[in-house]
Amino acid sequence: MMRRDEACTHLRMLLRGLGGYVQNVSRGDAAIIQSAGFETKRKVQPSAPLAAPERVVAMRTEYPGTLVVRWGGVKNRKCYEVQVNGGDPTDASAWCTLTFTGQNQVRAEGLESQRQYYFRVIAFGAKGCSPVSDIAMAKAA
Repeated sequence: MMRRDEACTHLRMLLRGLGGYVQNVSRGDAAIIQSAGFETKRKVQPSAPLAAPERVVAMRTEYPGTLVVRWGGVKNRKCYEVQVNGGDPTDASAWCTLTFTGQNQVRAEGLESQRQYYFRVIAFGAKGCSPVSDIAMAKAA
């Protein structure tokens, strides 16, 4: 077993040296690198603009003052901002941030029982933020 580990370590060292040699001789020419049997790194592609989160649903729970909000994931997002509104959903000033999360669901706690709440979600990524999602509503238990 020890001999095999030593052989693997020696082989890795030889491949690293060969890779360095090919990189130096090729001067970054992908055709030369590939003809030597090595792969080239894929060029980094800029991510597309973020889409608005879809399928936003607010659900009542068995716990008083608690709702669960879920939505579909957005590709290339870093995090989500979940906003809540306990009044008129058409009033832009009534929306406030409930939380930021990396997950596709959040539990809203400490809400007033029997009150209607509205939720919307915004995705954030390397290219900025997405459009605002559709609004979901639910009444807290």
